[in-house]
Order: sequence, then C-alpha cells, then structure tokens
Amino acid sequence: MTQIAHIETREQRFVFCAIVACAFAALAFALNAHIGFNLQDESFLWYGVQRTHAGELPMRDFRAYDPGRYFWCSMWAYLFGDGLVAVRAASWIFAAGGLTCGMLAARRAIPSRYGLVLVGFLLTMWLWPPWKLFEASIAMTAVFLAVRLVESPTKRRHVVAGLCVGLAAFLGRNLGLYTGLAFGAITLLVAWKERSGESLRRVGWLARGVLGGYAPMILLVLLSSGFRAAFVDSVRFYVGQNALNAQLAAPFPWRVDFTGRDFAATASLFAIGFFFVAFFVVYALALLPIVRTKREDLGRNALLVASVFVGICLAHHASVRSDLSHLAQTVHPLLFATLALAGALPSRESAIARGIALLVLTILSVYAIGLTSPIVRRLSAPPLNEFVTAKVGVDTVVMPRNEMRALESLRTLITLNVKPEEKLWVGAPFIGLYPLFGRRSPAWEIYPAWKADDAGQERLLGELTGVEWVLVDTRPIGGDEEMQISRSHARVWQMLMSAYDRIQVPGAPETLYFLRRKRA
Repeated sequence: MTQIAHIETREQRFVFCAIVACAFAALAFALNAHIGFNLQDESFLWYGVQRTHAGELPMRDFRAYDPGRYFWCSMWAYLFGDGLVAVRAASWIFAAGGLTCGMLAARRAIPSRYGLVLVGFLLTMWLWPPWKLFEASIAMTAVFLAVRLVESPTKRRHVVAGLCVGLAAFLGRNLGLYTGLAFGAITLLVAWKERSGESLRRVGWLARGVLGGYAPMILLVLLSSGFRAAFVDSVRFYVGQNALNAQLAAPFPWRVDFTGRDFAATASLFAIGFFFVAFFVVYALALLPIVRTKREDLGRNALLVASVFVGICLAHHASVRSDLSHLAQTVHPLLFATLALAGALPSRESAIARGIALLVLTILSVYAIGLTSPIVRRLSAPPLNEFVTAKVGVDTVVMPRNEMRALESLRTLITLNVKPEEKLWVGAPFIGLYPLFGRRSPAWEIYPAWKADDAGQERLLGELTGVEWVLVDTRPIGGDEEMQISRSHARVWQMLMSAYDRIQVPGAPETLYFLRRKRA
C-alpha cells in the first residue's frame, strides 16, 4: 500500500511556531521576571507606563520613547497592574508575537521541527534586556513580512509591510525609519528584478500602509491638546543632537584585553566580538548572491534578501553605542542571514551547513548573551554577593546583595528626609525612585542626559521652582563625558549649586549630590 507523505499546511506551520514561541516566551518570563532591578533604564519605561496608566501622555507630560510601548503596557496593566513585573509580562507578551514571526521566517532555512525548536531557543536567548524587547520583536516581524513580500509582492503584502513600518514608528521612530528603509529597498529591488515598471505603484501601496500603521500617532497630534507641540519639539530635539546615545566603540576581538580572565569570561568577550565582526562579513558575503539572483530564483532566497536588507538598516542602532544590549536588539536579522547563507549552498551540502551554522550560532550565543541572563547570574553569584530578596513596589524580586544594600540606602535616605508632601526631583540614575515611592516627577525632564538648549533649561528651571529636594549623580551616563548634568544642563547645575544646600550622605560616593533648597 502506498504511503502518502504528510504535507504541512500553512495553518499547521503557524500553530506550531506560535506554540513554541509562546512556550519559550513564557518560560523566559517565568525564569527571569523576579530577578534584578534596573534603577535607571528599565525604570524609564516603568515610570512611563505608570504615568500613562494614570492618564498622562508620553512625550507631552514627561520625557519618553514614542507612545506605542507605553500604551501597550498600560493596556495590559488593567489585567496585571502597573508594577515592575507586570511591565515585564506585557513586554514578553509582545515578544511572543515577534518570536512567532521569527520562527516562521527561519522555517525557510530550517524546515525541521526539531531544528525550529533550537532556533526558537536561539532567538529567545537574544531577547534582552527586558525593557528592550520591542526592538528585537519588531526586527523579527519585519524580516518575516519582508520574506513574504519577496516571495509574492502583492498589493496586500505591501500594505501589511507598510502597516508594520507605521506601528514600528509608533513604538520608536528610529524603528520606523529602519524598517521603512528596508521595505523600500526591497520593494525597489524586486521591481528592478522583474523589470515590470511597478516600483512607483508598489511604493504607493507601502506608503498607504505606513499611514495606516502610524494613524494612532497622527490622531494624537491632531486631537490631543498639547501633543502637537510636544511632537514637534521632540523632532527638533533629535535632529539637533550629534548622538542619541553614549558613544562606545565596537568590542572587536582584537580590541579586547583577555589577560587574566577565566575561560568563561574570555569566551564571552570573544563571542560578543565575533557577532560585531559578523555584521560586516555576513552582510558583505550576502550582497553578491542577492545582486546575481534572477527574479525566478528570488523567492527561494527570500530569507536571505529580507534579513540582509532589514539587518543592514537596523545595524545603525548598534553602531553608536556598540554594547551587548544594542547588539541584542539588532542581531536577529544577522542570525537569519547566516542560516540563509548556509542554506544557499548546493543541496547536498546545504543541510549539513545549516546544521553546523545553527549549532555554532547557538554555542556562541550561549557565551555572548546566555551567561549574562538574570537566571545564570543568580545561579553563578559568589557567596559574598549572593542574590537576596528585596521589595520593589508591589513585587518581590531577588538581586545581588550589594545592589539590594544600595537600593535600601536610597530608600532610607528618601524616607527619613523627604516628607510625602514635599517635591523630589531625581537624576537619570535614580528614576526608579519615583515608582518605588509612588511619586510623580515634578518636571517633564526625567532623564537629564542629553544636551539641552536654552528653552529646555528654562523650562526645567521653572519646573524646579517649587522643588524642595534634588538627588543627582555627576558621573557621566554610559561613560560619555558630555552626558553629565553639569555639562548637559549647565544653567540648571549652576542654579542647583547656588539655591540648594548639599546634605552629606555617609558612605555615598562623592559624585552623589543630595540637595535641599536653602531656607529664606
């Protein structure tokens, strides 16, 4: 009797990838959700979610990313609350969608279900840090939609790709720019290969989708009081900045001093450097076969085309501050491109090459990112700095003993000195104190790191008029000397030094300034 081979349907492929993706996202959340607390960058998101849930608007009422991620987390706050762990849960729910798209894209290179499970593990490892899951999720979603666009450049798929660009911009305008450039380049490439003269029409379909995806922001600009001015000011601010992050050179292996490090630390630094080198090598190797590919073969190389164009555009995000965090936000297209290159070899060798590539990527990723995951850090913590329990808002988390002591010292400092009715303004390293104490910042500027113009400083000076207490740290953020309050907000710093008395804090570093307004 003839046995009929089972052919997997599109629905079955989607269900399998979605189940595996959701399982990995749920497992990652369960293992890491109650570990650690970032008082600065993670709290920038957490504070914004709390204020959005309370009815304020990001960008208008406080410095913020673009509004999309705050609205997303605030929506889930109706179910989970607006605590730290609840924000992490909302972020991982979003990431589950990105993981699903990533696995559906990777399936073009790794058709085996067992291989796809390993791919899911690989992609999940790189979903880090917990307050930046939106960036990597958008990258994976963009690659999947770009794959479908290359395979079949229909009107519907162009519009859907445009919707992705618009929604990405609503989460972060840089994400909208990166994905928009990638989809635009892919649209022109496919039209050029076809010699069809459809490029302008397809760009129009793409633009129509962008407008639809960006409609929430357009409505906010048109309908929300005061938001238009805030939006225009934010555009002017970003255009006027030389750099939007503290600069850090790429840690290429030849720049790293491996002296005196154990095997794990050496392997980790080497693996991180390897991925930064791979950005140049993999994308350069992929461009030639893309240019040579004929239109009839373009669909078979859709994953390579999609991941290279999306990846090259996203790579800018890790080019200014080239650290592990920014690598993690941009590495997923690189992983897809590597697997796609291995799959582009002759059929006899491609299966072996894909398996080797997937195994090597997984091993390198374990050392590059896996060793820094919260659960691994907790399990490998030395006895003198073991993880201990701490209360963070409504949640109980565990963190290294030295971090817990520093947090408790700050908590005690505020509790003993600042009355509930007195206003407190804190610098960027201490944003988490606002949600910890259920306080609202008295000023729009909650992250005084970037260089402020005269209008921005004048606004902050006015908002600080009735502020009794100030807590700032003069250490440069990210090691960038320009990102310290005495330089970025020189007039504000002069006012603080003249209008406030410094309260000595025993045991605190000299860079910490705890200030109380002088009595009349």
